Amino acid sequence: MSNTYTQEGETFTREKALRLIWKHTHRDFRGNMNGERTILTYRNGTCLVMLFDLTEDEINEKLALSVRLERIARDKKLNSTKPSTGQPT
Repeated sequence: MSNTYTQEGETFTREKALRLIWKHTHRDFRGNMNGERTILTYRNGTCLVMLFDLTEDEINEKLALSVRLERIARDKKLNSTKPSTGQPT
């Protein structure tokens, strides 16, 4: 089992990858059961699984989207903090 994942030039530990996947999963598709995080995923049908039970393939698939969403959010935040020059773009 791999302990690191690489997406778009960034390397993530399993724990960091799972946190990022959780953060960018819509609230309708995640939850808690007995104090543990759960997530809906597709395994020959939609299944509710513990976040830490995601397979390597599921993590890589979900991490790719999560990294893109994180980068978009980061870029949007950076652009909103730049001072306006008053010039139209």
